[in-house]
Amino acid sequence: MAKLHLINVADTNDADIGTGCAANAGKVKSLFSEIRAITGLAGRDLDISRPELSAADIDRTIDGLEVEPDADVVVFYYSGHGHMLKDGLKNVSEFPGFDYPKAAPSGKPATLDGVAARVQNKRPKLALCIADCCDNVTYSPPIRREAGPPVLEHDDPDAEDRRKSKIRAMFINSTGALVMASASLHQEAMYYNDGGVFTKRLITIFNSPPEPDPAKGDLWHAAVARLKQTIPTTDNEQTAVCNDNIPCQIGSPADKPMALSMVSLPDAPDMVAMDAAAPAAPSLLSRLFHGWLSGAKG
Repeated sequence: MAKLHLINVADTNDADIGTGCAANAGKVKSLFSEIRAITGLAGRDLDISRPELSAADIDRTIDGLEVEPDADVVVFYYSGHGHMLKDGLKNVSEFPGFDYPKAAPSGKPATLDGVAARVQNKRPKLALCIADCCDNVTYSPPIRREAGPPVLEHDDPDAEDRRKSKIRAMFINSTGALVMASASLHQEAMYYNDGGVFTKRLITIFNSPPEPDPAKGDLWHAAVARLKQTIPTTDNEQTAVCNDNIPCQIGSPADKPMALSMVSLPDAPDMVAMDAAAPAAPSLLSRLFHGWLSGAKG
């Protein structure tokens, strides 16, 4: 039987956003538990949080997964602080490094790029590697709020059967890899005590999946299209980014060869110095995601 493996990483003890990270982890766990029930996929959750949270633990957990090639689904979800990856003044990735005390025991950070490569080396049929964190070089004191924007339920309770059919199509009849970060370069990710705004919006999408994209004929492309708006905040804006070749339904017009053959693991760059004067670089990937207000910052 095909499985859905969830690696749920959260910096739950952080003084600033730990409460929001714990809320995120709970929401993510509930979401993918429901998706397993809807799709009939087996599998289990692998939770990593402080004090166990470390780059080595993340690597060991991914490497230890027993994945049926071209059959299983692997989901990696990170909730915590993040930082921009730079080599001197040069941005080396559109995606963030993970910023927590044990993230870089040897001076090298765990990165979303590195995690995605490691997951794809397991050759799952579908891989989702998602980080709800900042991607900037400075740290600002968070604005603590008790609650942020709500998670919206599906639009029409009578459409529940249609919703389940869409989720089955997205997770059973789709292939490829989605690598997604909740903020673009030089941006902060908003957190509240009840979770990250990005994570709430992602859950809302699964509560009410869109109709297939007219051009692509594909639910994943439609979902990404609904996420391509910016989150305005009081002192910032947040626009999520993802890889170009997002998953697609098998047999749809968007279906292309998505061979998840062995991927070379990149050498992680050194952790960036907290240099507020570092020049901005233009975004290279498509922008995603809509929300509002300002919370704590990942």
